[in-house]
Amino acid sequence: MRKPEISLNRLARLLWMDARFWARPLAIGGTALGLLVLVFSFIAAFSRSGDTFHSGAYAWIMGLGGLIFTSRAFLELRHPLSTQNYLLIPASFEEKFIARYLLTSVGYLGVSYLGYLLLQLLSEGINQLVLGRSNPLFFVNNLDHLQVMAVYLAFQSLFFAGAVYYRKYSLIKTWLSVMALFFVLTVFGYLVFRLFLHGYFDGMQANENVMMTFARMGITGDLTIAYYPFKIWLTWVGRIWFWGVMPVCALAFAYFRLRETEV
Repeated sequence: MRKPEISLNRLARLLWMDARFWARPLAIGGTALGLLVLVFSFIAAFSRSGDTFHSGAYAWIMGLGGLIFTSRAFLELRHPLSTQNYLLIPASFEEKFIARYLLTSVGYLGVSYLGYLLLQLLSEGINQLVLGRSNPLFFVNNLDHLQVMAVYLAFQSLFFAGAVYYRKYSLIKTWLSVMALFFVLTVFGYLVFRLFLHGYFDGMQANENVMMTFARMGITGDLTIAYYPFKIWLTWVGRIWFWGVMPVCALAFAYFRLRETEV
């Protein structure tokens, strides 16, 4: 089995090359979004309704903007000639994969946040000069904000895999695939409940046999105490799947799917 080849020097050069390639499209898109933010920030300040304007605006730029950018990460693979040019880049396969993932994940997060910091300072400076008041600024300064970014990175891995798998309309196709995946998981969870646990419930309440069993165990009153261990177990299963299994499987799928391009 071939040993992965990773050179930090080549990886840095590849990141710089990819960043230069995407600088112009991102600058054009960022300018258009920036003008919209300036307009709506002014309207929010004028109507005194902008308490959460910048946090909401950046959430859209981070989420929707990041997923659109990710879905276009492998435009070279859409045409045979550009695919050949991509394969001839003097870097190992692992370096190409890591560079493109870093650019579309933490790279986009960092650049978009720093760019939005400057944008909101500009917009609120204008609002203060013209209206004499401004909207509150948004800063990533607590764990809740970091958790939202982590959720974005988890979902972004799915769209990164979709960018590799789908050659055209990858954003729409990946979104439909994600919706189908969560629908299948919901149906699977419901079927498991119906097959193994339905007999213990009358609607959403424990049936009489369960109540009597708990009573013999000395558990009466609030049954949420009895269900608490199961709730903790289910919560941890969900966390492991969302934060670990889902992104790792998505990146592994993208890795091996992209490797087929080199064969």
